Amino acid sequence: MKYRKKTVVVEAFKYDGDLQDKNGVYHIPQWAVSAFGREEMYHVFIDNEHPELFIKTLEGNLHVNVGDYIIKGV
Repeated sequence: MKYRKKTVVVEAFKYDGDLQDKNGVYHIPQWAVSAFGREEMYHVFIDNEHPELFIKTLEGNLHVNVGDYIIKGV
């Protein structure tokens, strides 16, 4: 048998290497700001200029690269 999976619409944003502008104002969706505040998304500082972003998932912690899209979970 063959089945058709319906298209799912998701909320996402493209990670540009930072979550805030130079004034400290977040330029990401509110749901991502909330996830950052709950430490579901967090920075690890390798050096002061280049923090690495990680997201906690059920499968483990995922490293986010600049240019990756971060999708809001269900």
